[in-house]
Amino acid sequence: MHEYKITLATELKLSATDFSDSWNSTAQCQGIAAASTEAVKQGDYNLGDMAAIVVLSSVSSVATLVLSELIKQSIAEWFKQRATNNSPAPKPEAIEVREISQPDGSKLIVVVLKSTAP
Repeated sequence: MHEYKITLATELKLSATDFSDSWNSTAQCQGIAAASTEAVKQGDYNLGDMAAIVVLSSVSSVATLVLSELIKQSIAEWFKQRATNNSPAPKPEAIEVREISQPDGSKLIVVVLKSTAP
């Protein structure tokens, strides 16, 4: 079994539980992996304000590009369903997925909003 750990930047204003629920409610995402949340233990990651991560458990490995696109779509869909005039949903192209190698050899996937600065 393969495990992918994902953390969401605070500027997304999306909790790990919200992302996990959104992921698990999409048939295409569910077909790739099941999402659950996991509390971060002190010292496990340097995540600043982030207190939880999403764990995707899959029976097979998934190409990073495929996983990245599904993450973006899942987040965009969650926001689209809850968008208001005061809080519009970010478009998938505004979401950036970064993969960070950890000292133990595992990978952490960090999801942020792309910078709009020139």
